[in-house]
Amino acid sequence: MTQHSIHASKSDCQRVISAIGKILSLSVCGGLFLSAAQAQEDLVVTDSDLPGRDPLSPTAALESFELEPGFSIELAAHEPQVMDPVAIAFDENGGMYALEMRGYSERMDALLGRVKYLQDQDQDGFYETSTVFAENLAWPTAIACSQGGVIVIGVPDMVFLKDLNGDHQSDLSQVLYSGFGSRASRLNVQQLPNNLTWGPDQRFHGAGGGNASWLQPRYKSAPAFGLNRRDFTLNPLDWSLTPTSGGAQHGLTLDDFGRKFVCSNSHHIQTVLFDSDWYPGPSSIRVPNPLMDIAAEGPAATVYRASPDEPWRVIRTEWRVAGKVPGPIEGGGTPSGYFTAATGIVIYRGIQFPESHQGNAFIADAGSNLVHRKIVEQSEAGINWIASRALPERQSEFLRSSDNWFRPVQLENGPDGALYVLDMYREVIEHPWSLPQPLKSKIDLNSGMDRGRIYRIVSNTRPRSRNRSGDTFKKNQPSDWVAKLKSENGWTRDTAARLIYENQAKSALPQLAKWITQCS
Repeated sequence: MTQHSIHASKSDCQRVISAIGKILSLSVCGGLFLSAAQAQEDLVVTDSDLPGRDPLSPTAALESFELEPGFSIELAAHEPQVMDPVAIAFDENGGMYALEMRGYSERMDALLGRVKYLQDQDQDGFYETSTVFAENLAWPTAIACSQGGVIVIGVPDMVFLKDLNGDHQSDLSQVLYSGFGSRASRLNVQQLPNNLTWGPDQRFHGAGGGNASWLQPRYKSAPAFGLNRRDFTLNPLDWSLTPTSGGAQHGLTLDDFGRKFVCSNSHHIQTVLFDSDWYPGPSSIRVPNPLMDIAAEGPAATVYRASPDEPWRVIRTEWRVAGKVPGPIEGGGTPSGYFTAATGIVIYRGIQFPESHQGNAFIADAGSNLVHRKIVEQSEAGINWIASRALPERQSEFLRSSDNWFRPVQLENGPDGALYVLDMYREVIEHPWSLPQPLKSKIDLNSGMDRGRIYRIVSNTRPRSRNRSGDTFKKNQPSDWVAKLKSENGWTRDTAARLIYENQAKSALPQLAKWITQCS
């Protein structure tokens, strides 16, 4: 090696070391590297740098919303009846089960999670009474009605809970699976199992989240198995759980034909084209990833928030751009204006919205205090989907709030055909790992844990039923269930199909056969 080449190699090494130092936010002092955490000790934040905004009362919060013309938003429930709602499930009797994740985002061990049972006894659309159905849960994130009870996932367990004496409190608790998140080196609060959704295959479909799991069946003696960045289906008759393709963060919905759409923070709408296990070919052939972004505007598309940027978010972005703290520099170095917290997605399948909104995707962004609408259409090639921003919201959103405390984290089709919006109503929704310590020490991540709202969105042009809470089902009458398979409301059809399957209602077979013959 020549002397010149030796000098060049040293120069190259110096450039590489310098680049690595910048990427990792390391500083050089006296020949020693200081970690980003140590460097953050020099960053100073005062209380005056982080002015807060006071929360609004439930009724005052209604005045903070901007909604697409032709629609109205109503309160369906609020604190103290419900707090920190992250998932809901409507039963066939007109009740609503709500999961309260009061331990978000760092209080898993406090077991603050609860299941509430809410009732609208006067049928005016507002759920005025609530009962603690189950409590002492860690981080509950998924719920579904089944066999007269509910299936709940609250790490590390999936449990079946049931009220046996009619007091709306769980008397039966059966652990179905243990081990959700058990193989994660560090449990990520924003990557937990979620969205148990009934499908046309007579199975519940769930999003597995990103925490690696090693699941042990508890309802029977069976081998344990892994669930790593995969979704799953659950058969309510024998509790068998089957891994499926997917792997999004938080958000799963099915359309009328069982096609699956999911979302993650910066990937606001994706589809799962196929299940990789279906491929029967040799293992040497690499199968493409079935999870695909379908947003015409790109994964982290532009959003139009009505709320101001939180001061802590502005400061963190400035620090990241300056290389003072590690973290992604998004949006060209701007603190907002794009998807960063897509936390819930639903294909609208109700009867309250006009034809133009049927089959549309609605996506909640908790960080930007809004709900976004997408028109989902088949691509010209016919093998994929394209999701495009709706024209009425070209520079706006379907729903947005000027209130930073509005934190929509989940959306659901309801028994009345309306779209339900779950609002944790927190001062801060942010992953604690992504907050630099000087900022985190000044922020109360528990602020608002005693609040929460559930909203209902309806069209102003569609008639409302007298029972404003929606459909109910006649107990132990399969003929009523079969008749409701013909409903235009997606929730009603799904519930009817579930009841027929779970009850193995053989008496309904002649009526089903006749109906199928008429349909064909």
